[in-house]
Amino acid sequence: MNKKAWKLLKGIDLAKFMLVVLLLRAPFDLVRAITNANLLEQFLRIAERGEGEKLMSTFFFFLVCFLLLFAYNMTIWMTISVTGTVTMQKRLRKKMLRTILDKPYEKVREQSNGHWINRLGSDIDI
Repeated sequence: MNKKAWKLLKGIDLAKFMLVVLLLRAPFDLVRAITNANLLEQFLRIAERGEGEKLMSTFFFFLVCFLLLFAYNMTIWMTISVTGTVTMQKRLRKKMLRTILDKPYEKVREQSNGHWINRLGSDIDI
């Protein structure tokens, strides 16, 4: 992970949370790679042996495997990741607002209101 991004996550107390999300995501990638390799191996063996009748049962077995992987991945991303992203944006907005409010009044008046609103909105999203 980028050092600046990690420092920012530590600054808003979300570094451990994001590490947990990455650790929960890692098994998905490993199991998906293994399942893809096994799928190709099984289809090649079926083709080599000329056992066309086993093709559909093998296909449905791997279809169920991939559906379970998809469900696991969506569970991780829809529950944990979305919650983390919303929390991260909320904390970044508060941190940026505190930074703006801590600036001297003259410094704030140098920029237009639209500039500060843009900083609090689209800059955080980016």
